[in-house]
Amino acid sequence: MSTHSSDTDKVNPLRGFTLMETLLVIGLFVLLLAALIGLYQAYGTLFTAEQGRFVLGNTANTAVTEIEQAVLQANRILASRTISGTTYTTGSNTLVLELSSVDAGGAVISGTFDHVVFYVSGTSLYRLSEPDPASSRQSGVKQLSDTLSALTLSYNAVDVTMASSVTVDITLQTLSGHGTFQFHLQQQTYLRNK
Repeated sequence: MSTHSSDTDKVNPLRGFTLMETLLVIGLFVLLLAALIGLYQAYGTLFTAEQGRFVLGNTANTAVTEIEQAVLQANRILASRTISGTTYTTGSNTLVLELSSVDAGGAVISGTFDHVVFYVSGTSLYRLSEPDPASSRQSGVKQLSDTLSALTLSYNAVDVTMASSVTVDITLQTLSGHGTFQFHLQQQTYLRNK
């Protein structure tokens, strides 16, 4: 018996891929690449959103902390105060505080006062400090936020000069290519000296 095989029974080791096999591999590669691009874009969107929320949260916390620290040191809330020719009146988005002046060692200087104003201009929240010349506090304006959407200051007395607490309700908002991000924070603080 002869074991003789025909040429059609032999497998050619140098045979290439068929057109169908090549198209199938390319199709699978395109699907895999599309899935990876989709994951990358989704991750980028999520990262941008979280980064936006983190920045807004940080800014809101900083602004509320600045207000809280000033309120805690205040002797009283003033109805209004004129600084450099501009009159600031305490209300729903402006707060005028009177603080005892302090020397370089932190000791209270009797009979002298510093003034701090928190006010809104457009989408910005500012802190304006006007210390007595004998005080060690720094004077000037500091921007606390440029992404302010809403600020409501409320007091536990109709006559703000009689109030012993301030409630800060702040909302910051920013726009990015992926949408609008907001952060809301509310806090009540009592005047330590009242």
